[in-house]
Amino acid sequence: MMLLPFRRPAPPNHQLDQLVREAALRAGTPVPGEARNDDELLRVGRHALAVLADALATARAAEPPPAEKRGWDSAPVALELAGIRERLRDVSDGTNEVYTWLLDRLDVVLGALQVTEFTDDGPLVPQRHRVVRTTPGEPAGRIAATTRPGLRLGEGVLRPQDVVIFEREDEAQ
Repeated sequence: MMLLPFRRPAPPNHQLDQLVREAALRAGTPVPGEARNDDELLRVGRHALAVLADALATARAAEPPPAEKRGWDSAPVALELAGIRERLRDVSDGTNEVYTWLLDRLDVVLGALQVTEFTDDGPLVPQRHRVVRTTPGEPAGRIAATTRPGLRLGEGVLRPQDVVIFEREDEAQ
């Protein structure tokens, strides 16, 4: 079994932090990092996501420039938001209003960033797939199962799809 490498968090984006902080101060909500209890932490999170979603939706309303001319790299932000969405999906049973609202907002933000999930069948393509395990079977080199969908940012691959691939019995072990 292959162990996945430790993933470092995305570097801070001071421009986005400042946007969220200024909006929190205008709205009279606690600023991120200064919540005193769980209720305030949820309010801060909801407000921060709403501010980011609104900012992204406004930015996407105009014709988006090519990625190299955006002025900021959206990939680290998109990857972090997708990770938050996955963790929320793992803990949510669909009955918690806050989780449901956060998941909906994250879907809006990721949609504005043009982030989509993908899963492929067929042969292994190293640029699109990361092998996390192998299993004996035929045809060798083909995808047997998906352990985590991949993510696309526009037309490019943001995160490869984690897959289990078939390998010949004599190669297994």
